Amino acid sequence: MSTQPARRLHAALEPLHLVSYFAPGARESGQPLGLKSFWQTYMAFRSAPLGQVAPSTVVAAFASFHPDMVHRSLPAVWSLTTPQDCLDTRNAYAAGALRAAGVQEAGATRAVELLAPVLGALDPTGRALGAANAALPAAEDPFGALWQLATTAREHRGDGHIALQVALGLTGIEAMVLHSIDVGPPAPVMQKSRGLSEEQWADVVTGLAAKGLVNDAGELTKAGNDLIQELEDRTDELAWSSGLNALGEAGVDEVLTTLAPSLEALYAAKAVPVTPEYFAPRTPKGA
Repeated sequence: MSTQPARRLHAALEPLHLVSYFAPGARESGQPLGLKSFWQTYMAFRSAPLGQVAPSTVVAAFASFHPDMVHRSLPAVWSLTTPQDCLDTRNAYAAGALRAAGVQEAGATRAVELLAPVLGALDPTGRALGAANAALPAAEDPFGALWQLATTAREHRGDGHIALQVALGLTGIEAMVLHSIDVGPPAPVMQKSRGLSEEQWADVVTGLAAKGLVNDAGELTKAGNDLIQELEDRTDELAWSSGLNALGEAGVDEVLTTLAPSLEALYAAKAVPVTPEYFAPRTPKGA
C-alpha cells in the first residue's frame, strides 16, 4: 500500500462509498421514488446534492460519461422525484447497506468523530460535487453519517482528479479510457457503463494514440504510463494539501485502525465489486 496518507485514506473510504451503487438492493433503491432503472437512480442520487441542475452541468461534474447517457436520465427523473427525496433515500439505503454488511457501529461512530471536522473544512475551490456533499446536514445515524463523509471525501478527491486531467490535457472520457487500458474494467464493460459505442471508443483510442499515449495495439506507451502515474500522484498530493492534512498521518492511522474490522466485513459480504488489492500501488506499464 502506498505510504501517501491521502491514498491510504481513500482506500478505506472508497469501499464505504461504493455500497450506494453495488450493495444488494442498490438497483432497486430508487424504485419507491419512481426511478425506473439503475442508471436513472445513479444519475439522480449522485447529482442530487447539486440540486435540479441542467444535464450539461452533470456531464461536466461527472466527466467520464458520454453526454447522451446523462441526457437519457436527466432531466426526466425530476418529473418523477425531487433532489431532496433522492438525498433522503440514498442516505437511508446506504446506511442500511453498511449495517447489513457488518460495519461496526462503534467503529462508524469513532470514524465520524475523527473525520467530520476535517471533511467539513475541505477547500471547496473548483470542487462542485465535493462542496455540495460537504454542505449536506450530517445524519444522526452513525452509519448514514459515515457514508456521507466517505462520499464527501470521494467526490472532493474526484473533483481534484478531474481538474488535474484538464491540466494534463485530457478530457474526462480520455482519462476513463486510459484507466480502462491501465487497470480495467475492460473496454466492453466501460463502453456500456459510460455510454460509448464501439466506434466512439475506437475514436478515443485513436486520439490517445495521436497524443503518443497508446501504441497501435491500444497499449500504454511510456508517455501514457508516465502521465497516468503523474495524474495519480498529483491527485493524492492535492487531496492531502487541500484539507486532509488537518487530520495528520496519525489521524489517518487511527481512522484505518478503527475501520479495519468493518472493511473486512464489507469485503467478506461482497457488498462492493473491488478487493483491497484494487487500491495497491499501480504497476508501471508501457515501453
